[in-house]
Amino acid sequence: MNKFHIFSKDFNNYHKNSYNILVHLFTTFLITGVVLSYLEKETIKNIFILYLLMTKLAIRNDNLWFINSTLTYLSIIFAYNLKLKNRNKLIFFVSLIVIQELSHYVFNEKTYQSTYLFKKGKVFKSLYHTLYLQPLVLNTINEKFLKIFTNQDRTIYVNIKEETLRQDMNDIEKWVYSQNPTKEHTTHWWKSDLPKNLQFSFDRLSDSKEFKDAVYEKFDPKVYDIEVADGMNEIYVAAFSHNSNSDTVFYTKHIDGPLGLFPFANVYRTLIAITDNEYIRTRFP
Repeated sequence: MNKFHIFSKDFNNYHKNSYNILVHLFTTFLITGVVLSYLEKETIKNIFILYLLMTKLAIRNDNLWFINSTLTYLSIIFAYNLKLKNRNKLIFFVSLIVIQELSHYVFNEKTYQSTYLFKKGKVFKSLYHTLYLQPLVLNTINEKFLKIFTNQDRTIYVNIKEETLRQDMNDIEKWVYSQNPTKEHTTHWWKSDLPKNLQFSFDRLSDSKEFKDAVYEKFDPKVYDIEVADGMNEIYVAAFSHNSNSDTVFYTKHIDGPLGLFPFANVYRTLIAITDNEYIRTRFP
């Protein structure tokens, strides 16, 4: 394993959050353009050729090298078209550096620089880190950043064991059976339709520590918070019949409200099974 990949492995440990990677990718591109904009075009051309050779020898990954070279070329085009006074360029440059540092703070990740700043070899690491920052960021994209745009398996299973919660489930079950729900179509009660004592039971279940702990195994609690969409909570009883059956919602394309449009937020359907699937018939073929 060459120097770049060893360095990249350490770098990745402090750039695991997809949004932090996105911020670094964007700001690094702009920083490169701002720095190059101070130079003459002929000087930029010579630096670019030297940089291509250096990264070719260091990266040893043709795809990564090509993407990095293309992005650097686009930074040069940006530099040529950056029409700011030198003082404003400096302000812009400092602002971009500050944004990168703030990104680590916001997404709760240590900066890589902080791990070597006061250690032996800090000068070499700092120069290497600066020179290869863009390909280092790009190298994290395949594993981390692209997950922003792809569906992921975030199915979470929890076995509720706490006695109070088990009793809450039993109380809800008894009340539902007392209502004698039909088997001809699905039955629904909003939480607000329940007796007060069962509304408290519902709240304890939806806000239970056992459930949250399981969710936080996939979502870092230092980055994410969990809020219950209380207005959507309901008791749901399945049915044998396919007529007037809300079960079709589980396999038809639909949108549950506008919350999916909000950045940095996800909405997940949570099912708490009170009884076995006694009201479900599976027909095959």
